[in-house]
Order: sequence, then C-alpha cells, then structure tokens
Amino acid sequence: MTVATLPTVRSVFHDPRTDPRNKPYTPIGSHLDVFYDHSDQIMAVGPSGTGKSRGVLEKIHLLMSKYAGARGLMVRKTRTSMTQSAMVTYETFVIPDNGSVQWRTGEQEYRYANGSVIVVGGMDKAVKVMSSEYDIIYVQEATELTEDDWETLTIRARFGKIPYNQVIGDCNPSYPSHWIKRKIDKGELQGYASTLQDNPVYWDAYAQEYTDKGAQYVAKLDKLTGVRLARYRKGLWAAAEGMIYTSWNSELHMVDRFPVPKDWRRIWVIDFGYTNPFVWQCWAVDPNERGYRIAEIYQTQLLVEDAAALIKIWMVQESEPRPEAVVCDHDAEDRATFERHMDMETIPANKDVEAGIHSVMSRLRPGDDGKPSIYFMRDSVLEPDPLLQEAMKPWATEQEIEGYEWEDKNKKETPKKIDDHGMDDTRYFSMYMDDYSNSWVD
Repeated sequence: MTVATLPTVRSVFHDPRTDPRNKPYTPIGSHLDVFYDHSDQIMAVGPSGTGKSRGVLEKIHLLMSKYAGARGLMVRKTRTSMTQSAMVTYETFVIPDNGSVQWRTGEQEYRYANGSVIVVGGMDKAVKVMSSEYDIIYVQEATELTEDDWETLTIRARFGKIPYNQVIGDCNPSYPSHWIKRKIDKGELQGYASTLQDNPVYWDAYAQEYTDKGAQYVAKLDKLTGVRLARYRKGLWAAAEGMIYTSWNSELHMVDRFPVPKDWRRIWVIDFGYTNPFVWQCWAVDPNERGYRIAEIYQTQLLVEDAAALIKIWMVQESEPRPEAVVCDHDAEDRATFERHMDMETIPANKDVEAGIHSVMSRLRPGDDGKPSIYFMRDSVLEPDPLLQEAMKPWATEQEIEGYEWEDKNKKETPKKIDDHGMDDTRYFSMYMDDYSNSWVD
C-alpha cells in the first residue's frame, strides 16, 4: 500500500502558518491499521499523547461523511467527562468549520448535512444510549467501563448503513489482569499498540526524530514515576509491585452518581496544601455505615479562603447539609482560616498512618454481602486542576490508589510520600469512622 492510497480527512486548525497539524489528516503507524480494520471490536492502546483519540475520531468522521444516514455513538463511562475530552478534540481538530456538521443540544448529537448523526452519551445514563442502534461506536478511555458495559455496547452496533459495524475503543494501559488485556490476549478483541511515533505532532517521520513539541512532551513523561511511568510513558500493562490497597477494584469501588439522601451523615476531611494539592473530601455515610466520597477539591495553588468559597457555592447549588464533623490535618493556621471562613469548628485528624492504612484496607474489602464499606463516586471533583492534568499527575483521589506503594514492599510499614494527599484524607475519614462510629462492623 502506498502513501497515495491513504484516506485523508480535512481537519480544522487555526493558523496554517504556525500549526503543522493544519493539513489533511493522514493516519500513520497503528492509526493506519485502525482506519483499515473492519473487525467488529478493536482497541487502540498506548501511552499518553500518541494521538489515539484523534485517529479514531477521524475515522468516524470519514465514515459519517461518506455514508448518508449513518449513525454513530461517542461514549464514555460518564456523559460529563465527554465535554472536556473527546468533544474538544472532535470540534477543534476533526470536523470542518463550514457548517456541514451541527451540534444539536436538545438531542445531544452532531448532525451531518447528509443525514448522518453522532450521538454523545455516557454509560451512567445507559438507557438513552442503549435505546437506539448504531453503525459505529467509539468508546473513549475504555478502561473506565466494565466488561458488561462493553459487551452491552457491542449488541447495539447493528444499524446497517455502513458496510460493516464496529465498536472502537481507546485507552492507556491499566493493570495486567484488566478485562481489556484479557480479551486482547484471547483474541476476542483486536488490539493495536500506538506509540508517540504514530503522532505527527510529536514525531517527524521524515527526520526520524521528535519535533520540538514531542521532545518537550517526552521530557514531561520521563518525570513520571512508578506505575504512571510504566503505563503513560512505556505503554505497559503494569501494577505497582508494592501496591498498598491490593483489594482496590475500580469496577467495584467506583460508582456512578446518584441523588444522595440529605439525611445521610456528612463528614468532611481536609489535607491542607498549596504547592502540594489542597484536598477536601465530602463523605456521605448511609444507614449501613458505608461511606461514599461524593465531592472533592484537589487543587494546587489554592488558598484556604478560596477553597472555602468553592465549598459554599457547591453547598448552595446542591442544597447540601452541614457536616457532622470537619476532620483536618494539624496545621493550626490553616484550620483557623477554614473555621473563620466557613463558620465551622474542626477536629484534628487521627494521623496514625499504619492504623489508618489497615482501617482503609478493611473498608475496601467486601463483606459477606459482597459489598465494601467505602466507595468513590465518579466525577466528584468540583474543578479539575489544569496544572496537575498538564503534568499528568493525579487530580482526584481515586487516581492515586493504584500508585500508592510501600516504601519497602517486603516490610510493608511505611508508604511512599508521593502523590498521597487524597490517600491521607481517605485515612482521616476511615479513622474518624473507627473512632466516632460505634455501629460500624468490619
């Protein structure tokens, strides 16, 4: 196959003189394989920055443009997360600016001039996305989905306007036993490993070297550590060797948002920081003493008084009740500032690290009914920190868990003090429950 036969898709950019991406899109490397593969299920897997999402979206746009009346679905685990991810890439880099593709807010879909549509949805509102059939389905960050989610989507790819039906996912590698890795290994899912050399923004195929942007990006990736380095730089399905919370299972411990009863107890916990993240969590405790992290601030360069202002706004918007306790790190000045701005008293956290870790371990472990005593609600962060996102550092507590490791994996006494601020808060909450709740039973 020669370069002349490759499909090209015209994309929209702002300045053709300064942006090297402002030219017809030509897939290369693994992205070219994705373009030509007609398998019913495929997955683009690779480190951050390899252009996986862009490549898949370009293919979908080409198919929607070519086949009149076709139906596509763009989906993630939650609808909210689509707005700042796939939709940005699609609108900024893929669809033309000539008005041939229109966004319809009411229908939550992109409508093409030829009658094709791409519906945008989330598996947290599965009834909507499952009420129709599609020719092609794109799943962004497929590791967020359960295996049941994925298999449910596959039966909706049967509309028939395109000569073949397909579910395409993309993802960064996760832990080695993840269902995606298992399906790829068993041949049930066609996997394509993407690399930074597949992204022309970062790799100059003619010079066989990184572009200036690519070199800067690689330098950023090389600063990652542990499991994040293995997954986001090297593209490995990896788990931390000394992972502390080995019973963590995102399919079990992460839950979709639901209306939280106002009479459930509320407990707030705070780990103060400025250069390091300021982390505030709101936990709701149900009548069975199960805790749900329902809201969070996880931000660097945030003053305590500004955090208090964010929390006040959130309380009004959500009609949130006042907490029964505000459990804080021991910084006296920051505690005083928070108390003054929130007109609330605080109590010092129980900072026994070893006891706190074992307390959280107990709560993560499912009981006789198969349910753990601690959950993390998706999309809980009030305002994601762009600095942490840019640095590819955790910007929510659940993103810390798989990289939370023992300093010495044999002794298992002290955790590494890296990216652990949400872990500190989670310990504070669990220890508060142990110290002040008499009804909780392990």
